Amino acid sequence: RDYQNCLWYSTAFTRGIFKVRRASLLRRWVAEGLIRRDGQSSAMAEAERCFDALFTQKLLLPREVGGAGSVKSCGPNALSSPVIMDATTADEVIEVFPDAGSHLPADLQLHFSIRNAIQLRSMTEPPAGAAAADGAMSPQRSTTRMEQQMTSMMAFLKHLPTSSSFRLLRVLELEDYKGFGKRHVSNICKIHQLKYLNLRNTDVKQLPKEIGQLLLLETLDIRGTRVKELDAVLPKLKHLLAGRISFAGQDQDTAVRPKESFSTVRLCHGAAGMPDLEVLSHVQVSNNAKELRGAARKMTMLRKLGVVLPAGRRHGILENILDEIRQFSRCFNSLSIRMESRGSQQARAAAAAAVALALPSYLKSLRICGIVGWSPSSIRDLHLLTKITLRETSLSEGALPILGALQGLACLRLLYHSLVEVTPVFEAGQFRSLMDLVVEDDRINKITFEPGTSPKLGKMVWSFSHMNSLSGVQNLPSLRYLELNRGTYESDGLRKLQGDIPNHVNLSLNPPEEGQRQ
Repeated sequence: RDYQNCLWYSTAFTRGIFKVRRASLLRRWVAEGLIRRDGQSSAMAEAERCFDALFTQKLLLPREVGGAGSVKSCGPNALSSPVIMDATTADEVIEVFPDAGSHLPADLQLHFSIRNAIQLRSMTEPPAGAAAADGAMSPQRSTTRMEQQMTSMMAFLKHLPTSSSFRLLRVLELEDYKGFGKRHVSNICKIHQLKYLNLRNTDVKQLPKEIGQLLLLETLDIRGTRVKELDAVLPKLKHLLAGRISFAGQDQDTAVRPKESFSTVRLCHGAAGMPDLEVLSHVQVSNNAKELRGAARKMTMLRKLGVVLPAGRRHGILENILDEIRQFSRCFNSLSIRMESRGSQQARAAAAAAVALALPSYLKSLRICGIVGWSPSSIRDLHLLTKITLRETSLSEGALPILGALQGLACLRLLYHSLVEVTPVFEAGQFRSLMDLVVEDDRINKITFEPGTSPKLGKMVWSFSHMNSLSGVQNLPSLRYLELNRGTYESDGLRKLQGDIPNHVNLSLNPPEEGQRQ
């Protein structure tokens, strides 16, 4: 009973055929006031328990599963959705503003708020950017409908009604919408009760100073936008999500994403003025790490941090940022460090060589990108690590055994030029807890699994430019899914691999385009 409103909200939003990111759904539950806190636990912790309860009862089903079996996106059980919607009565939503729903665009009608007492009538249009189930509608019809929704939403935001009912909205989901101007974003800043604002992958280029009027805002998602500065302090903000990735030659038909460029937002007033932050990922940090100065004493709930460092202009930048990071409390468990790709690889290697990357011992998730030449022995004592992602690090040949000795490592991502080695060997007795492996590199052409390695590895995805061989898959007792993406391959090596794969392993082979096959 405590979770029925969360289930109803999820069903109304997706109607059983669309998926929604798990983290986004939980944050919306909290923003809408659907979560009842129990004792001293946080609202997000209660939302996690709610999700687990609905997932256990199969009322919410996984749509996308990530590393180590974690649910990335979900949707309601299509069989139970009609029952849930039919069981919803007018008594469960007090209609204070009887005309509110009739003036809203179709998309916004899905973002109703039970606690704000707004009842929205029409739930017949799918949200923009959502993926329909196979056969739900033709691509042309879907495109036309999305265009109509975008036009309707932009018109609504440009002439935001003055009725108090609209100003009480708590959730505004605008991912993938195009056509934003200054007036659209300025009008959004008039919705002072807003707690959740998603502008992900929109064409918003700048946030006005009026964004500071959203004193109750808890989630601000500006990933995939060109926003460069946040010139405001949002005192209640808990989740700031930012960063835009582009890849060199991304128009090429290849499964290996080449060298990436990452840009993100700069906090003009630093992070210390937002003490409720739990997720801060990613923000631009200057050489002296002033953006985080004093933050550790105030941001006691921070658990996930992502920073982007300027390209190795000073050797002391890594020391500065790591000094600040080590002061955070033990609830801080996820760190992403990126170095701008500007400057030569030698300069970035020199910056990393000046410091041993002394990381907090209580990290559970670590991503390092663009820092070349640092010693992997820095992570030897991180016994709580469960997930590591490496990209453009060019680690030495001794790196893989060090990673393999981490007892809790369940998820490993070896991305573009993470290793110097082009024929990595997973040796016996290593990677005892590894469950999920992703290799995406144009230089690695041969992978070998020795007997006695990676006993729990269940899923492997390898994206390559050319594959000579993949040996030892018969030595992986838990392997259930193997995916090989694009690239060319030796026909003899592929035939041997197919002969070695046990019957219970699902092999997904995505071959190169015609003309590339060897």
